[in-house]
Amino acid sequence: MYISAVIAAAGLSSRMHRFKPLLPLGTATVIQHTIDSLRAGGAGQIIVVTGFQGQLLEEHLRFSSVTLCRNAQYATTDMLTSIQLGLAQLTAEAERVFIMPGDIPLVSPDTLRAMCELDAPVVRPSCHGRGGHPILLNAEAVHTVQTWKGTDGLKGLLRSGKLESKFMETEDAAVLMDADSPQDYQKLLEYYDHWNMQRSGM
Repeated sequence: MYISAVIAAAGLSSRMHRFKPLLPLGTATVIQHTIDSLRAGGAGQIIVVTGFQGQLLEEHLRFSSVTLCRNAQYATTDMLTSIQLGLAQLTAEAERVFIMPGDIPLVSPDTLRAMCELDAPVVRPSCHGRGGHPILLNAEAVHTVQTWKGTDGLKGLLRSGKLESKFMETEDAAVLMDADSPQDYQKLLEYYDHWNMQRSGM
């Protein structure tokens, strides 16, 4: 099975007041951790959709072996537009596609691999009953997302019932953790430090 991923990183970072993809997290950035997580989870082609501060982000990712495309209308469009632009860049062999916001960097590769074992048009992780990211689409769902013109973006499509969704419960709290606000970013930093200590056996 060939797995791809689209990372939506075009937003204005308005609540964070700093450019979320380039926030430091350990020795790397939030966006680099997001890419590394998806790659370790099995994603081959990884597409990053830029917009706000696009040139800066594209320069940062120049050697990251990702496909870059830009949402030139980022200031007046929603995340669904960025996702649709990213999906248009998929290679023909893509069978399943992760859709990930650019500020959710620490999802375990084990979680991603477990999602790929489930068979449904849309697979979504949940932790303690709360839905998280990324979502995983099959080919049917990719086509539906690409052509969706309803209200409220991707959330509206998922609520519409046009695609069957299967939730996968996980203990991986990182599926709920983003850098949407300074408080969220602080929690990410603390979670990363705790994870790094566990990994090093301290």
